[in-house]
Amino acid sequence: MRTNQRRIGLAEAKARAATTAREKRHARRIIGLWNAMNAKHPDNLPFFPTIAAARIAGFPWLQFCCPACDQVSELDLCKIYRRPESTVASLLPELTCRCQPNPAVPKLLGLSKLSIREI
Repeated sequence: MRTNQRRIGLAEAKARAATTAREKRHARRIIGLWNAMNAKHPDNLPFFPTIAAARIAGFPWLQFCCPACDQVSELDLCKIYRRPESTVASLLPELTCRCQPNPAVPKLLGLSKLSIREI
């Protein structure tokens, strides 16, 4: 009887690992597609990835730029408290620059595996 329970446990563990690997591949594909589209046509994006997809894919750094002063900044998505289903675009109202009293909406540059400081 214990042998059957162990087999069932191993089968469940294999299924979970396969699901995790499949989710990681899918998330990486979504982030890669969004980064490529954002590089070519940043003003005409049909979708934004979720915070969960960025974390799962291993791209936790959201890089953005102030359109007024061209200062590039970044945000670590692993250190913020947001619902995982939220898109990275939902962060735009909170990403501000101190260059003007009424700052412009920042431009999203992309999602990255490494911080700008680590590159």
